[in-house]
Parts: sequence; structure tokens; C-alpha cells
Amino acid sequence: MSLSQVTLPFSLTDIGEYAFYECENLTQINIPAKVTKIGNFAFKYANNLHTVTFDNGSQLERVGSNAFYDTDLSAITLPDSVTEIDDLAFAQTQLQEFVFGENVSDIGGAIFDNCNELKKI
Repeated sequence: MSLSQVTLPFSLTDIGEYAFYECENLTQINIPAKVTKIGNFAFKYANNLHTVTFDNGSQLERVGSNAFYDTDLSAITLPDSVTEIDDLAFAQTQLQEFVFGENVSDIGGAIFDNCNELKKI
């Protein structure tokens, strides 16, 4: 898919499954504060996605399975509102630094599978 830039509406509450699947030209995304869930496979194979930011006051609670699988993310800081990270959520990325939010209570399996560059959690 040739989508390279997107502005998500302020009122958005859910990024659905496969929403940006294989959006290979997408390089960055800002997640609006009202989003509570990033669905399974939402950004999987968005190979050039390297920057994900969250609006102040983020209400994000869940990052779905394979949500950022095989992206170019090198660093991400999750908001404190996140409580759940599902299986393989950040697998096969270029992550070097990952910051959990303060309220994560449920972490799925292999969330960092094949993240060979990961140096700081």
C-alpha cells in the first residue's frame, strides 16, 4: 500500500485489526489520546514505520498481538495507561530502547522475539 502519511482524528478510540497492515511507505504515526486499543496486526509489515508517538493524556490500554511486528521502530515509550501487551506485539522490529508504562500487568509471549538490537528496557 502506498500510504505514506496519515492524520488520525482526535475522536478515534480504536485502531482496528489490520488497519495499516503492509503500509510499507508509512514512516510515522501519532496516536490520539482517546485511542484505548491498537488491534491485532494493526501495523504489521509497515516496514518503514520508525516513529510512534502518543498524545498527552493517552488512554491507550491494550497493544494487540503482532501490532508492530516487522516495523522499523527503534525506540518507543508506552503511556502509563497501557495495562496489556499481547503476543509478538513488537517482534521482529529494530527496537533498541523500549519503555514500559507504569501500569502494565499483562505481557504476552515473545513480545520482543527477534529484536536483535534491543539494548535498553
